[in-house]
Amino acid sequence: MCGNLTFRFNARVGGDSFAPSVTGPSATDVMRASRIQSTDRTLAPIGAIHWWDDGGDGHVGTDVAGGGARVFMASTAVSESLGSFIGFSSVDDYVRAKPSEVYQGWSTDYAGAPCPGLGELNAASVFMTPRTRGKRMYLEWDTQGVGYLVTQDGVLPLPNMQVYNLFRRVITSNQDTDSPDRFLRAEIDIMRSTLQLLALSSISATELSSPMLVDELSTSLGRPFDVEVVMPADDLAAAFKDTVSRLSTTMNANPLRRDPTL
Repeated sequence: MCGNLTFRFNARVGGDSFAPSVTGPSATDVMRASRIQSTDRTLAPIGAIHWWDDGGDGHVGTDVAGGGARVFMASTAVSESLGSFIGFSSVDDYVRAKPSEVYQGWSTDYAGAPCPGLGELNAASVFMTPRTRGKRMYLEWDTQGVGYLVTQDGVLPLPNMQVYNLFRRVITSNQDTDSPDRFLRAEIDIMRSTLQLLALSSISATELSSPMLVDELSTSLGRPFDVEVVMPADDLAAAFKDTVSRLSTTMNANPLRRDPTL
């Protein structure tokens, strides 16, 4: 079932261009026809295929968040169920739930066919539910015109409308599965870094105000962060990642231990 789901999911994303050399009869057979890139799940890009060996048919799933944080699969051991044994699990959670199944690593092909979802969420958005440990995220505004991201972890000001609109798009996409949105890898990185900052604020009990976040992003950029300017997503993602790295040290916490759901 897991192999069939993974094939159908990637065929939906890739269309006619997705043409693996074999599609079964088991996940193990397809894994043997694929090229494992690494056994380090944290390096897996969005769209990568994760593989397990159980001594029989094996197990497989598609990474929809990057880093093995959220893998779409068919199993009785999913940590977030969509019904009928279909849902999501992180690589780590699945390894804990199924210790008899040995993680083999991830590939960027499925039996020789390049994974069609690499670096972005396209059709994968249909299945993506932006949540933090079971509770939905939402957006708020204050009387000063500052937007906030609210999750179970807490509240974080968003530095500009560009970031606010990213979260608005992903929440809207989750609600309208007939018209899923598309997200570049850099846009996903921005949102994941934002969730890491929110977790860091919660762990360290330090309020990250809007001016503080803008100042930190300015330091990362090496120039003033203009809240009115839409930046290239790659540049903004790099600034967010650097800010997370610096603040996780200065605030004596490590948000990367927490598992962002985007």
